[in-house]
Amino acid sequence: MTIRIILFVSVSCLIAFTEGIFVWINYHSEQKQFQTFLEQKAHYLDSLFKTALEDSALRMQQTATYIASIPEVQKTFYEGRKAVEAEGGGRGGLQAQMERCRLLSIVSRPWEELEHLYDTRQLHFQFGLAATSFLRVHAPEEFGDDLADVRFMIQDALRLKKPTMGFECGRIVCGIRGVVPITYNDPENPQRLTQIGVLEAGTSYQSLLQMVEKSSNAHFAVLLTLSHTRETMWPYHFANYLAKNPAVGNYFIESSLHNESRYLLDHPCTQAVLRQFGVNWCHIDQRDVAVAVFPLQDYQSQNDPHRAPVGAIATWYDVTNEIAQLRQNFHNNIIYSVVAFILIEIMLFIAFRIATRKLKQTLNLQTKALHELSIRDQLTNLYNRGYLTECLAKEANRVQRHHLTNFSLIVIDLDHFKSINEHFGYTVGDQVLVEAARLIRGGVRNSDYIFRYGGKTFLVILTDTPLNTAVKLCEDLRSLLIMSAISTLSTGSITASFGVAELTSNSANAVDQLLKDAEQALYQAKTKGRNCIEFIPNSLIK
Repeated sequence: MTIRIILFVSVSCLIAFTEGIFVWINYHSEQKQFQTFLEQKAHYLDSLFKTALEDSALRMQQTATYIASIPEVQKTFYEGRKAVEAEGGGRGGLQAQMERCRLLSIVSRPWEELEHLYDTRQLHFQFGLAATSFLRVHAPEEFGDDLADVRFMIQDALRLKKPTMGFECGRIVCGIRGVVPITYNDPENPQRLTQIGVLEAGTSYQSLLQMVEKSSNAHFAVLLTLSHTRETMWPYHFANYLAKNPAVGNYFIESSLHNESRYLLDHPCTQAVLRQFGVNWCHIDQRDVAVAVFPLQDYQSQNDPHRAPVGAIATWYDVTNEIAQLRQNFHNNIIYSVVAFILIEIMLFIAFRIATRKLKQTLNLQTKALHELSIRDQLTNLYNRGYLTECLAKEANRVQRHHLTNFSLIVIDLDHFKSINEHFGYTVGDQVLVEAARLIRGGVRNSDYIFRYGGKTFLVILTDTPLNTAVKLCEDLRSLLIMSAISTLSTGSITASFGVAELTSNSANAVDQLLKDAEQALYQAKTKGRNCIEFIPNSLIK
């Protein structure tokens, strides 16, 4: 019973462990699928943002092309450049200022239209190898500075004499920009097309964010690193920018449409995603938010993949329902596993009961078979002498307990059996023993016990049989043996001597005396010439 319980508990623990592993694997598989979904959506949002950025930059380039194609703009810018160069360069003098004011008045009207139609935020004229600022239409008080060391889009447009576009930070602001060369047909040399400088049009991320958020149902924020902003902006503008726009970790929030951006981006979970440029979900203020961060490349880092990004694009969207479903699936898996475990345990218990019952039956049969083997003579299949004591005691107790009249004991010994072995061999001798056993078994009842008592001696316990009936049975058996033809022996070759004793419930002697009496009677039969029957009556039982 203890082994069965230990085995049942061991199997149950193994099943419980397997069920737990199944729940864990299933949960992590669903988490992996959810993470794959987040990564795929992050890739889509990254592609959407980059496409929108390219479209915005192209629109700014087209805006600059439109302004640069106005003849009055070309002429005035040309005169302004000549005035700056004549007045010593840099900010120039009075003539340069007059041309600057004239250029501002010319572009003011189209500037307002473009600002309204395309959200153009910057319009900037530069010239020369040093990319000297001639006029910032959006900040006319700032001019005369050289931008070659920070404005690579302008530098490439001047050097390569072809349009450029992308995102780039300047001395005052950062933006999405398009730069185009401006040329002029000099009346003094009409055959020659003179490159005056470049015109840059720029915009902020506001319109872009509105467009991508509408398309994606996600929120976006454009972030710039503190180090990059500090390197490109004038110190005064950087300090002013920092005062109005406190840093979030290592970043400024360059652009966002939502007041919650700063709080969400400052959350430790979001900061961990920002540091790794990855995608994950965070539990923030009783809601679950998927956060994806990918690098922000400016014009220079776009052309040089070895350069570090200048910022990051953070995007987030609500996944409360998805996470709730993920948790619900996990809980359902636990419930299913528990129910399955209970059902398996019930079936296992039933199986154990059936298997135990069958095993017990098998063991009982095997035990019975082994017991039969242990109490049977291998040659004759009769009971052996070892089983005799148990049968005698059982039969004596039955007689005494139920007050039965008596039972008789017969000892049968084959006559001259040694000479049979000597003349015909042991094989024939064994055949004689087997056939004698068969004849004796056929001559008694099923309730009687037959034993091989010795090499050529048999013993029979006749239950509920008085002495006179036992003696008559012995006469019948003696006649059967005489008339039988065993193996190659002729009829009459086999004879046997019989000793009979009786045991009654009124007797006072032990069972052992019964055996002695039967053996004594057999000895008398042998003494009288064999092939006869002798008996001793009334052996006693306590």
